[in-house]
Amino acid sequence: MVPNRILVATDGSPSARSAEMFAASLADKLGESELVLAKVVPPRDMPLVKGAALYPSTPDEVAAADEALSEAVARVKAAVTNPAVKVDSVLIEAYSAANGIIEEAHSKGTCSLIVMGSRGHGGFASLVLGSVSTQVLHHAHCPVLIVRAED
Repeated sequence: MVPNRILVATDGSPSARSAEMFAASLADKLGESELVLAKVVPPRDMPLVKGAALYPSTPDEVAAADEALSEAVARVKAAVTNPAVKVDSVLIEAYSAANGIIEEAHSKGTCSLIVMGSRGHGGFASLVLGSVSTQVLHHAHCPVLIVRAED
């Protein structure tokens, strides 16, 4: 199966930027394809739960996420040279970053490929993959490509 819709999860980290560039290069080579850059924020209408570590997004946080997503789109569009590649973006509101990425990947009925970086900032420093990338890798119903940051 040749991917025609590539979802690129980005958070602005070095590994996410590497994933963006890898996906741009891949889409260039594949030709007619759609690159969708996605950023996840907590829902704005999320209820506050006493003692929980979850907080709703503030308008400033949503605006900053939108700006970061626009910058990612600009980076990818600058890297893509094939005119048959369409670059789009989506800001996902979800309680869980991993679930938001997976749901978006499957939202069009076809999941071609998810590309994302590996941050490794979870509770165990020895883990190679971050917790979000690990969850996506294990629960997505389509191929997942994890990209490490370039050193």
